Amino acid sequence: MTIEIPPYVQRFRDALLDVQVEDLSIGCCSPVVNGKHGIPTTAKIQYNDNDDVNLLGREHEYTFDLPDHAQVRVSIQLYLNESNYWRLFAYCDQGMLFSVNLTLERKGNDVVTLCQDLKISAPRKATPEHRARMRKELVNCLRSTYGWEIDYRSKISLGTFDGREGCFLDTTARDFIRDFVVSAVVKGHFMQNKGYKLPGLHYEVIEVSDDAATGGFGRSASPWLRYQVLVRDGQRCLLCGATPGDGAKLHVDHITPWSQGGSTELDNLQTLCADCNLGKGNRADDDLR
Repeated sequence: MTIEIPPYVQRFRDALLDVQVEDLSIGCCSPVVNGKHGIPTTAKIQYNDNDDVNLLGREHEYTFDLPDHAQVRVSIQLYLNESNYWRLFAYCDQGMLFSVNLTLERKGNDVVTLCQDLKISAPRKATPEHRARMRKELVNCLRSTYGWEIDYRSKISLGTFDGREGCFLDTTARDFIRDFVVSAVVKGHFMQNKGYKLPGLHYEVIEVSDDAATGGFGRSASPWLRYQVLVRDGQRCLLCGATPGDGAKLHVDHITPWSQGGSTELDNLQTLCADCNLGKGNRADDDLR
C-alpha cells in the first residue's frame, strides 16, 4: 500500500537528504567519543522495510567507537508509525534511543517545532526515584555541555522547520542531524539498557528554577509564536548578530524574564544565540547595559 506523504514531510526529508555529516563527536565524554558516517551492514538494528515509509533509507547512519573496542551504531529513520504520526527516530542495536514527532508538533502553517521530553523509562526494574535522577543528570549534561534549549519541564528543542519553505529557521539541517544524533546517544547512556556506556560521563544533579533552566527561557512560546519571533528578527541573534549559517543555534528568549513578570508574547520575546542567551541568564535586557 502506497502511503501519501504530506508536503511538509517531503520537504523535511529533502532537507535532511541534502546534507551529509561525516564526523561527529560527543564532547561531554572523557575521552571524547568520535563518530563517523555509516554502519556495518551486519548491525542488528530495527529497520522499516517499506521503502514508501522509511523515507531516509540508510543515508543517515553513524558509528561511534568506544575506548573498550565496543561500538554504538545509530540509524536515523523517518516514517509513519502505527499511531499514524510522522516521526523521526534514532535506533541502536538494542532498540530506540530517541524520536521527535512531526505530526503533533506541526501547526496549520506547516511550521514544525522539533522537540521532545527527555524522559528516562528504563531500566525496567529501576525505581521512579532512580529514573528521575537519571533524567536530571541527562538534562544537566546536555544543557551544560552544549547550551541546548531545554525548558523547565525537561523538554528539549532541537530546531524549528518551516515546512512551506523547506528550511530550518534557528539551525541548519546539518547541525540538526548532529544534535539529534548526539542527544540520542547521550540519552541512551543514561537509559542504562542500550548495551553501552560512554566513558567518563557522569553529571551531578543540579536543581534549577523554571527560568534558570535555560538561562532565562522560562515559559515556552508556542510553535507559531516562536516562528513569528524568528522571522521578525531575521533569524539572527539580536545581541551579536550570529546566524545558523555561522554555526549558531538560535533560542527564543524572554526580554524581561518570566520570573520578573515578563509575559510570553511577541513584544517580550527576542532571538538570541545559545551563547548570548546563556550569558544573559535570568536578567532583563536593561540589566546588560
